[in-house]
Amino acid sequence: MNKRSVLERSRMENFDEGEEYTNLLGIKRGFYYMLVIFCILIIGNFFTKYFYGKSLDFNYGLSSMYFCFLSSNSYMKFKFTNETKYKMICIVVSLAMFLLFIASFKTIL
Repeated sequence: MNKRSVLERSRMENFDEGEEYTNLLGIKRGFYYMLVIFCILIIGNFFTKYFYGKSLDFNYGLSSMYFCFLSSNSYMKFKFTNETKYKMICIVVSLAMFLLFIASFKTIL
């Protein structure tokens, strides 16, 4: 095989390894961020139940974990493509994640 045929076939496939790497990195980071928030919610639930007799609302907490995953994935896509739509998605979803995270502690406030 010569270089020209390999290059033509690669262009026809329309596959970007950098974009795939960025997506996988976003998924990996999102998983770890979700794990951190999950641990905070579990520990917070334990202490609020132990000290206040109330437990946290996990519907908000689980939603914040999901939005954390979406936010990190959009951020990595923004870093790779530098498109403003990914930046806006990251900002909006991060704000929603923060608000849901705070709302999950509403039972003790």
